[in-house]
Amino acid sequence: MEKEYKKIDISIIVPVYNCEQYLDLFFDALNQQVDISYEVIFINDGSTDDSLNKLNYFKQKHDNCTVIDQKNQGVSVARNVGLNVACGEWIYFADADDFLDSKQLGLWLCKAKENELDCLIGNGFSFKELDTYDRSNILLKKQPWGRILSGREWIISAVNAKEWPHFCWLQLTKRSLIETNKLRFAEGKTQDVHTDILWTTELALVCQRLGFYKDPTYGYRISNTSSLTKDASHSGAMKRIKSYQLIISAILALSLKEKELVKVALLQQMKRELREMISLMMKKLSPSSERRHLAREIIKKGMLKILFIRPLKFSELWKAIRYSFIIYYFRVMG
Repeated sequence: MEKEYKKIDISIIVPVYNCEQYLDLFFDALNQQVDISYEVIFINDGSTDDSLNKLNYFKQKHDNCTVIDQKNQGVSVARNVGLNVACGEWIYFADADDFLDSKQLGLWLCKAKENELDCLIGNGFSFKELDTYDRSNILLKKQPWGRILSGREWIISAVNAKEWPHFCWLQLTKRSLIETNKLRFAEGKTQDVHTDILWTTELALVCQRLGFYKDPTYGYRISNTSSLTKDASHSGAMKRIKSYQLIISAILALSLKEKELVKVALLQQMKRELREMISLMMKKLSPSSERRHLAREIIKKGMLKILFIRPLKFSELWKAIRYSFIIYYFRVMG
């Protein structure tokens, strides 16, 4: 007799790298999800702690769990590996050191289905330790709650509100949208720090119906010092800077294919990312041939022109001049 096929609502894709101390909490969150059928796909990305053993132990007790073990290749590769084997109607990415409310996925799925969405943007809160967490530390405050937009309309709205959340762990997305448009994360470890930015841009540009869930249900841990975004070392700063360069170049190319309002919005966002990158060069890199080379690359690729795209007020024009001067100074003095 053939095994009865059980429909899977959501494929939860979770890259894992040295998250041993956080996995028990994450397992508890998974076990408490209600009103959905789901599979969870863990990709152990070359962990050197006891993460793999913990994952395999969890898998033994749950037949909806898959564990894929691979050498360390970065979060982008790990997420793509998960996408390649996912079977759910919807895709959800989570980070293993974070927290999911017990009703999160059921609530999000219900909202997405009620409104016939292609993608739902949820909300979250930041925390250090769960025993003292405060959900008033809300991540998103300026989204168009209660509305349904196209992805392009969302880009314009979010950029104008100065709150464009490119966190893939706040997105519940139809797998058919991802597969039809062949969406995948850009691979390469230099892009792992800001990999969500390009993913979210490409997702928004193909999304026809995008809606929102206002209540904060996802907990983003800010105390994990091993996170790439919190790496204060020289090598960590270099990864972030090179990643910014790649992401800005890629989104600049995408913007050129768009109509004026979307194009301007994308360039405005890249202006902010570029200023962030230059600030990082100022704060984290000492004078060196390495910094001189980075500055020359920025000039050669024409990135500084982005700073002068439609300045809205004098202060923004002043910033454009100031940051351009800094890069030209670095080009000569390192």
